[in-house]
Amino acid sequence: MSTGMGNRQLPTPKQNMISFVTKRTRQAQQPKKPKRTAEDYLVMGRELSTKSQKPKDAEATKENVRGIWRKWSK
Repeated sequence: MSTGMGNRQLPTPKQNMISFVTKRTRQAQQPKKPKRTAEDYLVMGRELSTKSQKPKDAEATKENVRGIWRKWSK
């Protein structure tokens, strides 16, 4: 005897099949992303390396951290 479980009914095989088919068709309708090749990754890597990766707020963050540290260390 199970206590505290409530009266939860399991779905019938028909309901299971309906939910399975609807999920499957939903997945099939979504557009597939094109597979990337090694060349694609090389090009993307080159593009990233040519762009400047320096964060804009680095200096402001350093100052902010110093201020917070001074506040806490008092």
